[in-house]
Amino acid sequence: MFNLRKASPKDTRITLTGVPLILDSQSQIKGDLQLNSDIRIDGILEGNITTTGSVIIGEKGSFLGKIISNNFFLFGHFNGDADVTMRSVIHKSGTFYGRIVTEIINIESGGLVNASILMRSFISQLQNRENDFKTNLDVVKEERNVSKVRLMQEPVEVADSGSFLFKNLGGF
Repeated sequence: MFNLRKASPKDTRITLTGVPLILDSQSQIKGDLQLNSDIRIDGILEGNITTTGSVIIGEKGSFLGKIISNNFFLFGHFNGDADVTMRSVIHKSGTFYGRIVTEIINIESGGLVNASILMRSFISQLQNRENDFKTNLDVVKEERNVSKVRLMQEPVEVADSGSFLFKNLGGF
């Protein structure tokens, strides 16, 4: 029914497919989880979670580590990094410390956040602007180089005692 797998006796990773995983308030786990389903944490988990589903940390839940998921819902405590493909919600009872990369983020009034927040769409826009800036900078540099070449190729007039400048400026 559960399809739990461990790669070796020393391996702390657990892989679960197809069934949502619920860790109740009495659970305390240290290790890495790889899931193809949702997970709800109402206990304490220290480690890393990678899932194609959602991670939900309940009001009594506490997490320390790294999460990679499609969605993230925080009602409890989180300390670490979250890489979320779609949507992140920090509810009013949630406390988030760390770094989050997400497409969409909602922080309810009362939710506590001390984090670096990067929006996926912003990252791609920033990269596009950075590329445009580099292109424009290259064009400006090229224009400056062409202008310098033009300036150096034009003949330079030297003022002598018979020139207009020499006569009208009072003859140096």
